[in-house]
Formats: sequence, structure tokens, C-alpha cells
Amino acid sequence: MSGHFVPASFYLPSAVLPCLRVTNNRQLTTDNSRQWRGSILRNHAFLALVGGAAVLLAASAVYIAVSTPSLPEKIIMHFDGDQGITRFGAPQDLWWAWGMAAAGIVIDVSLAGFLFHRDRVLSYILAAAAPVVGLLLFIAVGTIISVN
Repeated sequence: MSGHFVPASFYLPSAVLPCLRVTNNRQLTTDNSRQWRGSILRNHAFLALVGGAAVLLAASAVYIAVSTPSLPEKIIMHFDGDQGITRFGAPQDLWWAWGMAAAGIVIDVSLAGFLFHRDRVLSYILAAAAPVVGLLLFIAVGTIISVN
């Protein structure tokens, strides 16, 4: 019988069949109500996480823009474990770090939005990672600017 359609009445008792209904989203519900799939724009927790990441990203950009003119031509970009300097760079290299973090946040939020109706828990985990990346960027930029 592979490849053949088998009706639900074959597997389910006749008393259960009137209670099941296929909605527009192709999901079975046990009552006769329409299953509602909330919009991503109405989910306050998701919007708060994405908004937090956007605020931290914007704050980092403003901090870089304000601090870059007062920095020397060559700044310390990286330390090793013994507090030795391992990398120098130009102040414009801070924008590369900002761009990489922004790209990571955009990819992260895009995946979270794509998975919002498929796997809500994974979507929240991905959305919660976005402000963490923004905070790490703000800390890294602040440390680099304060050392120089």
C-alpha cells in the first residue's frame, strides 16, 4: 500500500473524526476552533531581543564615529594572554569589526525570523544571541578605544 492515500477514518475511531479538522495552515486541531499563528511583529519578546541588538549596534556605531577622529594613526587592536600586543591597526579597522558583528546579527535575526513559525524555541535562542553579539561588540570597541 505504499504510495496510496489512506483516509484518517481507517486509523481513527468514528467518534474522534468529527473533532479533528484541517485548518488553512494544514494542521490538525482537536477542537473546532481555527488555529492562530501569531505574527512575528506582534511578538513582544522577539521584538525586544531584536530591538536590543539594534540599539547596541547603533550605540557601537556612534561610539566609533565619535571616537575615531581623536585616535592616533596606529592603534592597538589585539592583546595575547600575557598582555602583549599582537596586532596593530588603523582606527578605520574598528569599522571592519562593526561590519562583521552587524553581518552576524543580520544573519542571526534572519534565521530566527525564518524559523519563527517552524521552531519557536530555536527562533528565540537565535534572537537572544543577537543582543549578546551586540553587547560583545560594544565591549570590544570600548576596550580598544579606551586602551588607545
